[in-house]
Amino acid sequence: ADTEAADSDTVLRWLFASGFSTRDETTELSGRGVGLDVVDRTVRSLGGTVRVETTIGEGSKFILSVPISTAVAELLHVDIAGHTISIPLRRIVETGRYDPGAVSEPAGNLRYHWRDDVIPMIDMTEFLGGGGSERGYVVILELATGALCVPVIDFVGKSQAVLHPVGDQLLQAGPYSGATVLGSGFVSMILDPDRLLAFASGRMAA
Repeated sequence: ADTEAADSDTVLRWLFASGFSTRDETTELSGRGVGLDVVDRTVRSLGGTVRVETTIGEGSKFILSVPISTAVAELLHVDIAGHTISIPLRRIVETGRYDPGAVSEPAGNLRYHWRDDVIPMIDMTEFLGGGGSERGYVVILELATGALCVPVIDFVGKSQAVLHPVGDQLLQAGPYSGATVLGSGFVSMILDPDRLLAFASGRMAA
C-alpha cells in the first residue's frame, strides 16, 4: 500500500513539471506543457502551496492556499512626474482631460471644478520630484468623505496585479497602501486616496 501511495504522489508531482502535457499533439490552446508549472511557481512565490487530492474514477481537486495578506486588484497605472503610480480602479470615479480653467486656489489650497462641485486637488509632483509637472489628464478619486482630483501626465495602462502591503514605517506614513511589481520588473507604489489627502494636509500644515 505504501508503494502504491508513493507512486501516486510521484505521478501527481509530474503534473507540475515544466513541459509536462497529457496531449499527444499541440494546439493553439493546449499541449505545449505550459500550465500547472506556472500555477505552482506563482503560488509558491506568494508564500502559498498547491495541493492535489484525487480519487480514481471520481476526479481531482486542486487546493490553492495563499497568505491572507495577499490580494489581487484591478489597477490603473499613471505617470506622475515620471513615476509610474498605481491606483485601484475601485477608487476611481472618473478620468478626463485636464482643464486649466477648472483650477482655483482659494487661501492657497488647490481646488478643481468637477461637474457641479469644487473638490480638493493634490499635485503629487510637489513631493514626488523627478520628471516634469505636466498635467495632461485628471483622475477623480473616491474619498471616505467626498472626492479628490489628482492631475497626471498620462495613463500608462491597466493590469490585474498582486498587492504587497507596505512594511517600512516611512512608507506607511505616506500616501500609499502597498506596492506591486509591473510587467517591466519595476515596483509601482499603490496610491490610497484617503492617505494621500491626510499626507498632503500634513505637509501643507508643516
